[in-house]
Amino acid sequence: MLDSGPIPMVGQIVPDYELLRRIGAGAYGEVWLARSKATGVLRAAKIVCRRSFDDARPFQREFEGIQRFERISREHPSQLALFHIGRNEAAGYFYYVMELADDAQQLSDAASYSPRTLRADLSHGRLPAAQVLEIGMALTEALGHLHRHGLVHRDVKPSNVIFVNGRPKLADIGLVTDASDQCSIVGTEGYLPTEGPGTPQADIFALGKVLYEAATGLDRRDFPKLPEGLREWPDYRDVVELNEIVLQACAKGPDDRYPTCQAMHADLALLGQGKSVKQKRTRQQRLAMAKKALFTAAVFGVLAASATMLWRQSRVTRPVSPNPQAQALFQQAVYEMQGGTHERSGQAYTNLAEAVKLDPRFVAAYFKMFETYFDDSLPPYYDGLANIRLVADKLRVLSPDSAEYHTVNSLVLFDDLKFEEAIKEAALAKSIEPNFVRAHGLYAFYVLYAHGDAETALREFRIAEQLDPADTIIQYGLAGPFFMERKFDLAIVQFNKAIQLEPRDPHNHDGLASVYEADKQYDKAIDEYERGYLLNGNDPERAKAYYQTLRSALHEKGPRGWWQAQLDVARQDPHADPYGMAQLNARLGNTNEVFALLDRACKEHNDSMKFILGNNCFDLFHDDPRFKELLNKIGFTNVMPLPKK
Repeated sequence: MLDSGPIPMVGQIVPDYELLRRIGAGAYGEVWLARSKATGVLRAAKIVCRRSFDDARPFQREFEGIQRFERISREHPSQLALFHIGRNEAAGYFYYVMELADDAQQLSDAASYSPRTLRADLSHGRLPAAQVLEIGMALTEALGHLHRHGLVHRDVKPSNVIFVNGRPKLADIGLVTDASDQCSIVGTEGYLPTEGPGTPQADIFALGKVLYEAATGLDRRDFPKLPEGLREWPDYRDVVELNEIVLQACAKGPDDRYPTCQAMHADLALLGQGKSVKQKRTRQQRLAMAKKALFTAAVFGVLAASATMLWRQSRVTRPVSPNPQAQALFQQAVYEMQGGTHERSGQAYTNLAEAVKLDPRFVAAYFKMFETYFDDSLPPYYDGLANIRLVADKLRVLSPDSAEYHTVNSLVLFDDLKFEEAIKEAALAKSIEPNFVRAHGLYAFYVLYAHGDAETALREFRIAEQLDPADTIIQYGLAGPFFMERKFDLAIVQFNKAIQLEPRDPHNHDGLASVYEADKQYDKAIDEYERGYLLNGNDPERAKAYYQTLRSALHEKGPRGWWQAQLDVARQDPHADPYGMAQLNARLGNTNEVFALLDRACKEHNDSMKFILGNNCFDLFHDDPRFKELLNKIGFTNVMPLPKK
């Protein structure tokens, strides 16, 4: 908070400096514009008084923090340089002299000076994505430097980001303390994670919120919402890419955030090179063969890409809109979703969003919106599961007893690892509307991967198939029970049926590739993996080179050479998926590495861990007590005897 207090308190002096006027004040001290008596250079001087603290210990802790920071403050250009620290025991205060922030008014007039902070810049509106990127890179460097020296900031926020010669730096360094110091609780509401301040992970969380406000112009309390009309922004793509980084930085659990500021800086640097973080993460998963467990896409990917996602169910009782225009928009959205592309999913969403504006109680439109939300790049959150939760909340209010609500809510519960509750919700949806294809499909999906119950899953998928034989999600899902029972020949037949219905869906080819690999038809597996990779829009030349490398490894050294080549690629990537690496180590028989990686994946809440029962890579480990312990840790409590091959 800026102020222009008249004079320092009696006895408060900073030797060799003239204190001109107060330019900032906080809970623990005042910042003064100071002029060197020897050179006339303007600096900032902070005075921290003992009387501002309830007792002596926190006052002493702040002084010790400044002493530790002073030793490293001039080692890095992104740190705020300290020039002098002093203490006046008799008068009860300490002080330090530091770099002065640029003048927000650019007047170079001491009488009207006010420091340029990020908060001041944001008072004029959001910043261009390119500028936010520069700020993020500078601040990740500064925080990373602090953290490597065992220090944390504790109060990263826009008003504590100042600009010195145009370079962003972290101010209010009086809050810097040892990372092991958990005694004092400081920080600002909205920038604090649920676990509280005082750790590197908490600093990363706060920085993510700062970048969120800078890029979107929204308040940090609005996170993870994105602005309306974002698609019309000239830097829309860059903002979405930045948001990908912000989402990881601000993840609810510390283990889900970036492990270090260096890792966050690496992603920001990638954007600075004009590359895509989202594509990088997809490429990492594919090139390292860190594949999701078989059939994950049956719920999460194929829903958006399936070209036969028509409203085919026998829905005589389904409520339609009394508003003809809303109904027409709904029908147009159904048509658009047949295209199976991101652009047409976006158009379907636009039509549905307009439909629910015209008819806010249009339950069918909200449920169809649920299906579009398996495309992660749609408003308002640009995150599929966050959007699905939004639909669940809306349907809970509009129609809490409907099959639509219970179906959507079942997927929310499954994502939260509440497997038995998810199964009950899907069963309830079935009982409300016995002809509801999606309820039967999801129920089959849950019992298959939470219980390993292939028989029940096959029966439910068959019911759904009778209701809609052309639904590619169901045709895809039907391969699951066969794979769970290790009947690979039948799973291959089933995937080929799905490919006949939708040959351009990469998930169908990935699924078939996984079965070929399990069935030891390795050449066919590589061919299908490559087709799926290309259908995802990846670079053909890169694909050709990579998959030719895998074919050479297979032909020269056999299957182990193929898997080892993939593992070598994964080990070069600091962001490689631990679950995918565990699969490769399992195929190579590296038992200790398998359990270390699976334990890490579990701690990181890796989404693929929900599908571990169906993964044949781990068949040899089913009798190992560590595997059973892992299943319990994930939340599997009602598992049938696991399949063996």
